[in-house]
Amino acid sequence: MSDIRVKIDGVAMAAPDKVLTNKDLEKIVDTSDEWIRTRTGMVERRKSDEHTAASDVTFKACEKLFERLEFLIYVLTARVRADLKPLRCVPPSIVLILFAKLRIDS
Repeated sequence: MSDIRVKIDGVAMAAPDKVLTNKDLEKIVDTSDEWIRTRTGMVERRKSDEHTAASDVTFKACEKLFERLEFLIYVLTARVRADLKPLRCVPPSIVLILFAKLRIDS
């Protein structure tokens, strides 16, 4: 058995401001609020505008985390690198953009 231990110091989240409800979707496609709720449980989802990048939303979450936990930026550097770089679903450029916004040396 591995002796790897993990400590979660804090969690923060952010989401785009624009809310897209099931009623909004009813206007776009042939569906209903009831159909979506019974199959997915979703009532609303968040949508970025054309001027908001994924790194902008991630940056908001990082700011919240810093405020809440008063992290020093160098403490987070290794964690951000370890957590974000292996993710293939996130374009590699988002890591560099986020590092620049957070003033982390990549």
